Amino acid sequence: MKKKITWITFDTFIDCDISIVKELKKTFDITWILMFPMVNSRFKKEDFTEDSELNDVNLKYFKIKFRLRKPSTYLFWLNFAKYVTKTNPDVIYFNGDALLMNAPFFWALDKKKLIIAIHEGLITTNNKKVLRRINLARKLIIPNVRYINCFSNSQATFFSEKFPNNKMFVIPLALKDFGFSEKQQKEDDIVFFNFGRIVPKKNIDLLIEAACNIYEQGYRGFKIAIIGGCANWDYYLSKMRYPSIFITDIRSIDNSEIKDLFSEYHYLVLPYKVVSQSGPLKIAFNYNIPVVVSDQLGFTDEVVDGVNGFVFKTGEVKSLESVLKNAIDQHKDYDLLRNRMKTYTADHYSLKVIGDKYTSMFNKVTSAK
Repeated sequence: MKKKITWITFDTFIDCDISIVKELKKTFDITWILMFPMVNSRFKKEDFTEDSELNDVNLKYFKIKFRLRKPSTYLFWLNFAKYVTKTNPDVIYFNGDALLMNAPFFWALDKKKLIIAIHEGLITTNNKKVLRRINLARKLIIPNVRYINCFSNSQATFFSEKFPNNKMFVIPLALKDFGFSEKQQKEDDIVFFNFGRIVPKKNIDLLIEAACNIYEQGYRGFKIAIIGGCANWDYYLSKMRYPSIFITDIRSIDNSEIKDLFSEYHYLVLPYKVVSQSGPLKIAFNYNIPVVVSDQLGFTDEVVDGVNGFVFKTGEVKSLESVLKNAIDQHKDYDLLRNRMKTYTADHYSLKVIGDKYTSMFNKVTSAK
């Protein structure tokens, strides 16, 4: 008889879990509970009911229909804990935010069965109020939890420094697949691109400056594509000394559009100042698109320079310029780089490799009782 997993995923992290759930349904009896926010959900119910690969998964949907800090939130989470317990699972896997508002949920569950996914062992927000709330929530929740799953060795190390008594599992984020695209890579220019919400910590102005600088140095035949929503686009626009080398589309990007970006363009550029793990990185790996990343541990845990991308020094424009120029100069070897990347990805991030790690984790938890 298959072991029963009750798997809970917040809307924010659904694309981290969906491929793994599909892989593990062959091994486990999975009840997958999807938690949608009151507004601005990234996914909708139809995304799953119309997916034939999820036919063997017991799908449940919860929408939080009230503001998170209302007193009714605590009652919701207590009742939700009762619901989860009634599914009679062997393992409860929670991939969501552990916050003050849902602390009663964790207290009410059997800690011998519960695994919490932690994406940031070291919290990267600069908002002191948010940081205090998260740290307090962890102090109240984590001592009552036995098992933690982190997604990189560096974040696991940061987390264990504060909470050394938890049993830690480290499993890389799965590849993120947004479907097949009929688009072909552009041949007239080499396109370096970034997509997603544009915020200061992503350091997109560094990419703009580096591009303008190498253009002044005589480099041609390249474009920089910047695609995503931004609250202060005029700031970035003012940095573009040579508008002709930029492709911009400043708006919220729908999930259905992502596959085309990774089929048309050549290099994903992630010049972040800080990062724990990166979802776009795993989209690039899935579509075999080399990356250009800053030397943050959240990247260098998984990017091998010259194998699946290139690494530059965080915040140093000259370092980024050098990487961009090298990629342009060596573009004749682009297919060789993609071949190396494809092999590395298959060895480290295939569904079989990641699925086996989850299977091992779940089996260890059930056998420890």
